[in-house]
Amino acid sequence: MEETPLDASVLRRSVKDLRLEGHPIRVNLPLLERLYDLNAEVATKFPAGWDNGMGQMGLLLSRRVYNGGYWCTPTNSLSFGGTGGDGAHFSLLITGDSIDEETPVIVTVPDNFGEPADANVVLGRGFKDFLRLGLHCGYFSMAQFSFNANEALEHYSRTDWDGGESWFPSDNHRVVAEHVAKTLNFTRLVYSPAEFEELQVEFKPLMRFKDEG
Repeated sequence: MEETPLDASVLRRSVKDLRLEGHPIRVNLPLLERLYDLNAEVATKFPAGWDNGMGQMGLLLSRRVYNGGYWCTPTNSLSFGGTGGDGAHFSLLITGDSIDEETPVIVTVPDNFGEPADANVVLGRGFKDFLRLGLHCGYFSMAQFSFNANEALEHYSRTDWDGGESWFPSDNHRVVAEHVAKTLNFTRLVYSPAEFEELQVEFKPLMRFKDEG
């Protein structure tokens, strides 16, 4: 029996009484709920054999919001999904007692075997920026920011849809990407190297890791 695509009702159940490191976390991020509903909509309009819904753009949403739990996952983060490849996961970086439109979004890449901070990259100073960053090239390749940020920035500035050098994760990628952009009324976000580095400098010091006292 085919599993029902995740929608906002699943998310709402997950964040009810949400806690991190024993502390309650309030959630006020309507755009995250909108994304979950969009996930179900995409799954219906553009069916796929695997990685349905937003998974066709490399964003596999989680059934629950939780700490990713890898050796390099910041302890003050809550994951909402991943790429489906080698444990790479997307999280909200919690800097207070709430999640809202200004909560930064990061990707954690466990197969980057440097220091924990090296395996984490800040993708947006808020959830909207994260979604806009992936509107053309998708979300699967975002793990590459932890290995070669300049190359990834170049990749994410591409405008073609050839699926070759600017590789996309599914055959439906273009129609899904265009539908998501139109539905959310978002334009894509392209960082300059200086803007991207500014993000890292501003938010990486806020990450906490397991081996810290």
